Amino acid sequence: MNDSTDQSRDFWNNRAKTFPRFNDEPQSYENSMLDLVRNHCLDFKGKTVLDVGCGTGLYTLKIAFEALKVTALDLSDQMLEINRQDCLKLGLQNVKYVLSSFSDYQTPERFDIVFCSMCPAINNESSRIKLVDLTGEALIFIGFQHYVDPGILVKLFDYFKIERHILKNGPEMRYWLQNKGYRFASYLKSGQWYQERDLDDALNWCRMRLEAHGIKDPDERALIDSIAPFFNPQSGLYNFDSPYEVEMLIWERNKNLGLT
Repeated sequence: MNDSTDQSRDFWNNRAKTFPRFNDEPQSYENSMLDLVRNHCLDFKGKTVLDVGCGTGLYTLKIAFEALKVTALDLSDQMLEINRQDCLKLGLQNVKYVLSSFSDYQTPERFDIVFCSMCPAINNESSRIKLVDLTGEALIFIGFQHYVDPGILVKLFDYFKIERHILKNGPEMRYWLQNKGYRFASYLKSGQWYQERDLDDALNWCRMRLEAHGIKDPDERALIDSIAPFFNPQSGLYNFDSPYEVEMLIWERNKNLGLT
């Protein structure tokens, strides 16, 4: 364990307080992504699955309804606790929880399917090689194409003069697979995530994002002024809607025999 790991854990533990959690809505974004997997003629039935950067279980628990066993891996103990609570509520008994960074995670096991959605730990050669090495049959990787910030965060960053980071782990993973000569399928999906928060929740979320950029105890008036344009008088809540464009990459070992 090192200082950067501790800082990352603190960041994601704070994010857990306002992070979305499992829902069973048929039209959810997560279900739409899993439909892409099924349309690819791939499913989780009877499979062992590693969910890398599982978070609060948005995918973990949906996959667990089909899979033989799911190993849920995350750096954040708070994320895992929420995941575990919802798992118990659903009566699922085939999920194993592992608290670890991806770089520190060690196992002799190779999983039928490795599932990884929006995980920032997959950001270099060694992490990508490790994903492939852990994969027995198929790797499912979901990454961002570019910015995916809600308008309220864009306004906040502009106000406090913070440079936004471009999120492009989708293309980065695609280029890596291509350079390795691996054959894979690619699916693009775009849309809008809808979310509203009350004032306290909105302010806490903003403070957390600012603190991650080194701004502690920001002026309360400045925060309120920054989010004021996103107030919805009909609901009495603040709009956190954000557009997204993501890419799902599916790599199957049996289609790459001789390559790895």
